[in-house]
Amino acid sequence: MSAVERFGAAVRAAPVDLTGACLLLAAAYDPALDDPAAQDAERTALADLAARVPASGAPERRLAAALGGHRTLPGDYGDLRTSLLPQVRRRGHGLPILLSVLWLDVAARSGVPAFGVGLRGHFVVGLGDPAGAHRLVDPASGGRPWRLRPGDAADVRAWEPVEVLERVLANVTAWASGRVDRTRALLTAVELRLQLPRHPLALRREHGRLLVATGDPVRGAQRLRDYAEAVAAVDPQGAERARREARSALAGLN
Repeated sequence: MSAVERFGAAVRAAPVDLTGACLLLAAAYDPALDDPAAQDAERTALADLAARVPASGAPERRLAAALGGHRTLPGDYGDLRTSLLPQVRRRGHGLPILLSVLWLDVAARSGVPAFGVGLRGHFVVGLGDPAGAHRLVDPASGGRPWRLRPGDAADVRAWEPVEVLERVLANVTAWASGRVDRTRALLTAVELRLQLPRHPLALRREHGRLLVATGDPVRGAQRLRDYAEAVAAVDPQGAERARREARSALAGLN
């Protein structure tokens, strides 16, 4: 199976291994990681990080002892590597949500109860009980305490792994969109998003268009026809547009 297909199997498992799914997401972009030995090496490196966590002390201080040097830098928002867990671990910086995944993995290995919290424009980690006593820390700033902004309190809950992956892939999609030189990266992001248990139906149309744009008109046309069939009853005009796109994609073939 390809890394994308294995990612799909991982997100359909119960429970979802967030770290494992993030490693497979990275493997979809980095062939060097698309190997069981490479995946095992990444898990070993994560275990080595967890081994640096002191055995006692406040949870946030314990985790910061191993991870406090990791940060989000200004340039991280324009770099695909900051959405790939192995790169974030190695380079010591990345997007807040990937740093949070790193903190969650090390916390689990160290016996520290932790959960991810998605906020407006940011992602943090809760230490403790999401339904009871807990503290929020900001992995993007090395684990400093996070003070809730007005309106944030209603959003404090433990995010499910699939929700985290949806947001990671939304970030990659935003990074790749609108750039011709990133079309293949966008195609990979869309194919990964299609593996999630839930996704917008329009993503199937986007998949077809990207297949055509990257030189696979036959598969692209089929995806467009599949989309047209799925929406024909509720959006006949949209379905017909998709069929026209499929015909156009195949028009140049002999």
